[in-house]
Amino acid sequence: MFSLCKYLFYYICFIIFVLIIHNLLNNPIEANLVNWAVDFHAATPVTLQLKYLHHEIVFCIGIIICVVFCLITISLIEFYHTNNPKPSSTFEHVLIELGWTLIPFLIIFVMMLPSLSTSAAVDDVPDPDLVLQVTGFQWYWEYDYLTFVQNYIQDPEYNWLKLKELITDIPNSFSITSYSQILPELKIGEPRLLEVDHRLVLPEGARVKFEITSGDVLHSWALPEFGAKLDAIPGRINTMTLDFPKQGVFYGQCSELCGQNHGQMPIAIEVVSEENFRKWINQILSIN
Repeated sequence: MFSLCKYLFYYICFIIFVLIIHNLLNNPIEANLVNWAVDFHAATPVTLQLKYLHHEIVFCIGIIICVVFCLITISLIEFYHTNNPKPSSTFEHVLIELGWTLIPFLIIFVMMLPSLSTSAAVDDVPDPDLVLQVTGFQWYWEYDYLTFVQNYIQDPEYNWLKLKELITDIPNSFSITSYSQILPELKIGEPRLLEVDHRLVLPEGARVKFEITSGDVLHSWALPEFGAKLDAIPGRINTMTLDFPKQGVFYGQCSELCGQNHGQMPIAIEVVSEENFRKWINQILSIN
């Protein structure tokens, strides 16, 4: 009996440890953890929903593992041949069989409900304000601004700045190339192997449709803080739409093994205000 209590105490301590880790994952800032040390920051409500769904399901899985191992340990101790020399003659039990059938079904059903709502939010494809074609090459990215606008008006339907008509002196499209920033040119605070020589600049509040393809081999355009990851396949265009509700610099990487310099194919997106976006436009057009 003492051994059984000892094992139960160990499992209770483990469950408490799992609860503490779960709390840290959901509150990395309050726990005084360095950014990205345990978790990434969700940049959009959909990404936040994905993150919490992941944490909750992993937490449920951890509890299930603890319960199963606890039952196995109890069975090994209580029904070991020295402790139970006369085995039970029970071969079936209706209630037990119903229990181990219905309980997993209920657990999966409970997990399914938030999964469906999250999946619907991810698959929601509203009309974009800006269309960009992203092309992966060995080993850099090329961004083509296919539809481009300079004037902004306040859209009452969505209540955020929406891009509108082209003015005549701006071309219908232009492109930039984005290579990994070499080490001697990195500035203080810029992350190595994540910073690029030319960031993809987008206006705050824009809804952007990305048309992703490849010019040579398989790549994968991944931006974790936006819950975005889409394969770049030669001869095929995959699309997704993302919202950029706040300013900041967001990093990603190619997530498909694409050759020797696969690890030096980062993604850097800088979301700026309307005024700074206009300045960046004029700078790009003057260079071109």
